[in-house]
Amino acid sequence: MRPGRLAGELEVPLSTVNEWTRQLRFQRVLTSTPSGEFVDRPRLLQFYASTRVARLYPTATLRTRLRPSGLSQLLRRESIDHSLAMLAAANEWAFFEPRRRIELYVSRGDTRRVREVLPPGDNEVDVFWENPAELPIERRGPAVVTSAFLTIVDCRAHPEGGAHAHFLEQNVMGWSAD
Repeated sequence: MRPGRLAGELEVPLSTVNEWTRQLRFQRVLTSTPSGEFVDRPRLLQFYASTRVARLYPTATLRTRLRPSGLSQLLRRESIDHSLAMLAAANEWAFFEPRRRIELYVSRGDTRRVREVLPPGDNEVDVFWENPAELPIERRGPAVVTSAFLTIVDCRAHPEGGAHAHFLEQNVMGWSAD
């Protein structure tokens, strides 16, 4: 796809597309071949995960008795824009292992509101500042979660998420090991 068309479809300036294209070429994620452009998926995932590591740190750790989907339902009822993230989102995509910790994306100003509505309990909720309106999110049953692709990238960035990412890559996305 031509850069100008891509910029139009993404609704970003052409300079942004050119900047990302240069970065992806430099990282050997995107290469030109006689038959067109080639994307090295493992490198792409590694590169995106590396850009997320520096951004992903919990700004608050709260506690609740709710499980991830129940937490998401409560936040929707309270009109708090959110998304289950990382390992919590991975388990909504394809259950991998039981966890008592929930990762949650909310806008910067909503941490206080989340704290106010959570019923107390023993499950830890790591709250991360990410604007859910700017993220690719989807519904998985009653839960609002990051897209499968972003969940994979964020699981790769999470210190305990490698197995979750691999499981999603194979069982949700249907990617073979590269």
